Amino acid sequence: MINYDEAFGLDVVEAMKSGTQVIAMNRGSMSELIRDKETNKG
Repeated sequence: MINYDEAFGLDVVEAMKSGTQVIAMNRGSMSELIRDKETNKG
């Protein structure tokens, strides 16, 4: 789990692109990349 502020979150984008589930805290850019119950639906 990412527990630090990251400027963009490239590792999160790469994980989502490969279909890997992502768990992150609502910090930094994570709230812009991950939307609860919306993002990365199969």
